[in-house]
Amino acid sequence: MSGNKKILLGIIGFMAIGVIGFVSLVLYLFSDVIRESQELSLEDKAPIETRKLAQKNPTSYTFDINLKELQEKIIPALQTPDFESPFPFKPYENSELTGYSDFYICEANDDTCLGSNDDEFEKTFKKKENENDIYYASDGMPILSSTYYALGKPLEFRMDFHIHLEEIEDNKTKVTIFPIKPVVYKGKGGRGMHGGALKKQIPVEPTTVEEYQLLRYIGFVLGEKDMPEVVLPK
Repeated sequence: MSGNKKILLGIIGFMAIGVIGFVSLVLYLFSDVIRESQELSLEDKAPIETRKLAQKNPTSYTFDINLKELQEKIIPALQTPDFESPFPFKPYENSELTGYSDFYICEANDDTCLGSNDDEFEKTFKKKENENDIYYASDGMPILSSTYYALGKPLEFRMDFHIHLEEIEDNKTKVTIFPIKPVVYKGKGGRGMHGGALKKQIPVEPTTVEEYQLLRYIGFVLGEKDMPEVVLPK
């Protein structure tokens, strides 16, 4: 065999190896997509069930305390909640994401913290009427929803909160909880940075349940004893 033929065969062989490798990669990725589709559980495929409330919960409450004192009491309790207290977003079981749903606080005057989110938050908290407010953001694991289910099981749920503080008299402060971007986790949502499967986040309507649970926790911290119980879906 001449030298030219050997070189030609070598080039063809090298190209063939490359083609085989590329085809193998495509087949691997495609089979991974098929496998993930087949692995969708019945819960992933099931429709979202929304349980109804007999009546909506309140999302605001007026406390007999001045605004600055209220801030001084609730901010530490929100930053580092005592999980033996009635903090509403506690660990849950029967989930691959078992653990605490941890939150972090951005105060309205904390430009660094707010700037790490997006322009929408900065615009909201830069408004004059919101200068004393708190952005309470979920920074970890979701909680189990009180309202959204699939096949009779509560879905994983996540939402941030805008805690609006308004001093209406010298020693009276109205606290209002606004929901921010509630979602449930359901189905496959691609892969994370380390290759792990992610669940799809589906936007849902706020329910007033989680808002009032947070409001009641604030009441607990302030020693308020007259707040109504939370109305839960049935």
